Amino acid sequence: MVSNLYSFEIFTQLNKLSSDFSDLFFASISGLGQWPVTYLLVALIFWCVDKRAGQLMAFSLSYSGSITQYLKRLFEIERPYIRDDRIGLMDHTVVSDEYSFPSAHTTGTISSWGILALTALLERSSKRISGFLSAIGYVIVILLIAVSRIYSGATGLLDVIGSFLLGLIIILVSKKTIQWVENEDIIRSKRDVIVCVISCMIIVLIMISSGFTADAGAGLGFLSGWLLERRLVHYEIKGSFIERFVRFVIGVGVLLFIYYPVSRLAGGSSYAVHIIFVLRLFAGLYITFLYPLVVQKIATKISDGFWDRLGKVCLITSYILFPILTYFVITIGPLSRWYRDTFGVSFEEIIYTIIGPMQGADTGFLEDVYRILIRNGIILLIVMVSIVCAQLLIHKMDISRGTGGVAISALNRFAAVIAVIMLFILFVQLRYADQELCISDYVSDRIHETTIYEERYIDPEQVYITVDNPKNLLIIYVESLETTYASVADGGKQPKNNYIPGLTRLATENTNFSNTPGLGGWHAVNGTTWTYSALFSTTLGIPFSFPVQGNEAGDDCAAGVVGLGNILEANEYRQMFLCGSDADFAGRAAFFRNHGDYEIYDYFSAESDRYFDKGRVVWWGFEDKYLYEIAKDRLNDLYESGDRFNLTMLTVDTHHVSGYVCDLCDDEYPDQLANVVVCADRQLCDFIDWCKEQPFYEDTVIVIMGDHPRMDKDLVEEVDDYDRTVYDAFINVDEDIVANAHIKKREFDSMDMFPTILAAAGFKIEGDRLGLGTNLFSDLPTLMEEMGYDALDDELSKYSSYYVEKFR
Repeated sequence: MVSNLYSFEIFTQLNKLSSDFSDLFFASISGLGQWPVTYLLVALIFWCVDKRAGQLMAFSLSYSGSITQYLKRLFEIERPYIRDDRIGLMDHTVVSDEYSFPSAHTTGTISSWGILALTALLERSSKRISGFLSAIGYVIVILLIAVSRIYSGATGLLDVIGSFLLGLIIILVSKKTIQWVENEDIIRSKRDVIVCVISCMIIVLIMISSGFTADAGAGLGFLSGWLLERRLVHYEIKGSFIERFVRFVIGVGVLLFIYYPVSRLAGGSSYAVHIIFVLRLFAGLYITFLYPLVVQKIATKISDGFWDRLGKVCLITSYILFPILTYFVITIGPLSRWYRDTFGVSFEEIIYTIIGPMQGADTGFLEDVYRILIRNGIILLIVMVSIVCAQLLIHKMDISRGTGGVAISALNRFAAVIAVIMLFILFVQLRYADQELCISDYVSDRIHETTIYEERYIDPEQVYITVDNPKNLLIIYVESLETTYASVADGGKQPKNNYIPGLTRLATENTNFSNTPGLGGWHAVNGTTWTYSALFSTTLGIPFSFPVQGNEAGDDCAAGVVGLGNILEANEYRQMFLCGSDADFAGRAAFFRNHGDYEIYDYFSAESDRYFDKGRVVWWGFEDKYLYEIAKDRLNDLYESGDRFNLTMLTVDTHHVSGYVCDLCDDEYPDQLANVVVCADRQLCDFIDWCKEQPFYEDTVIVIMGDHPRMDKDLVEEVDDYDRTVYDAFINVDEDIVANAHIKKREFDSMDMFPTILAAAGFKIEGDRLGLGTNLFSDLPTLMEEMGYDALDDELSKYSSYYVEKFR
């Protein structure tokens, strides 16, 4: 029987419901059982509706959190997605640990929503029908929360059933305990003190056995607050509906204003667990004692009409804010889902793209955004017109019946309830957006400071760099080129087809630095995951990590930092940057001019030289087929000039979303990007074959590399981000440089390309390190190999005042 309740078939049946809508729906429903919602529910009931029910909820939650944590560690039943690898954990599912029984989510739900259902059922006879209907609504919420946990793969059916029973027992014990305490006169009774002390001792003992937990802190706060309120405050719920609503909004606003900033600041602290424990204790104490005390004291100082007047002001304000709130509610979710399905970029990248120069950008993909915004605007207009018409109609009915505005008052109360519900939905949507965009992580990282640059940065100006007979350089950045495009058999992640057979061959026949024994590449770290930052990191050896408004990728971006182009310029290289779009986009032209005095050849240069008809624009400018033709001409010009040269070029056909299908592409595969990648592979390999036949080839090192992992989900949807390595291949490097190099099973990133490219061209670097990069042809470990990917990525995500001052 037990095995049947944990059966994989249960999850299989629920997963048949899987869709974007159902995922978002169950994620939102699951949020109703999380601690912020249950705590705010306690506050709402305790402050504004039914103090006794609020006390019972606080009591039950005090016990349920700690008892659940204790039983989890006692039984150690692993979660379904851990026990059975066929069960996946739904994205953004909140799990506090690896154990599923009893389900803290479900137990907390019973201890809060279950009490509301019980209270509604016990309504006095005059409200029996409405109470019964309310109880049914609460039970539906409880069942949906339970199903959401099974749907997500976090718990099994047996976990939920056991947690239901545990929650009911906790409610019964809590109710009997409170009744026992209240059966004796409060002045002479010590029962409340005895209950509070014993309960707190039990929670502390559980906490000692399992470590500091947030649930233990909340339990101690709720119980202490219950005793103090009972002895010192004697809080009473008074006032009109509007007055209570305003009281609740103010109380919750103060609590969130205190709690969330402190919790975010504590996120990276070694004392984070202890700080969260104290914050939860404060939250419990605030809800059951501190805020009721303040309200009770204020109530004796101000006039009876104050709250009503304040309520009317809030009501008028709500009519203004309601459309804005509604628009946010119906827009944030769809936009977040669109972002998830379209891109994989970080919030950091979005910020830098927005504040950087935008001319030349392809904005065709924004049509979907415009459709969402316009569609939701129309929906909002219909909703607002309907509300106004309903109010006018009801007001007319009130006048004709002489009911003195009763119907309108009822409508206003209903609207206030809807507003509260929408506030919750907005909160859930904002959390969803935060999880997709990692906004709070970005803010937290900017609060904490790193010292990695002071400790590990190697200034190229302080390093002795020599060269006897340097080679020319042809550096080809291929947009979004990942090793995942190859088949699993060839070292990639595609089940059957290898979409980059030519590039796989080039990597095998030449030098491919790899994280595996076969085909591989580098891991993208923070500050290197979009094109400009990739150009920045591969040539300067540092990530792009200027704060917002600190350096906007403008004309003087990092002008004082010495990079690859500066060193080549000092060694009399003639340099050119070639791209098929407006080179001013994201400040690329200014960057290359400042770091090596590159000649810039972009869309406008090609248009002026009549490679295509004037005014012809496709995709980001012109296709890669023109780029390679132009590159051939420019390479011949550079060679014939007699100077050492560095031609750096950037392709674009494989850019998100889904790439650009040019007239050279076949329609061999059902996936558009697959056809584009195959076409890009063929064009690039044909170009390399052409280079091999030219007189400059023997004296030229060719470096082929992706700029970053792709940003949409095409071809890589099922691949973990860590496994999506960026392609690299070094062609025509002297044998004596490659001979002793450790090429395979390396852990490295784009910053290591800076000294490695120099070494490939024949330069000798004192210490084999520049910036944060390591020469991969040397025997030194990279920073990633020394620190580990996670630690390095974490440090690079943080703010650095040293970085801002030194690299500005």
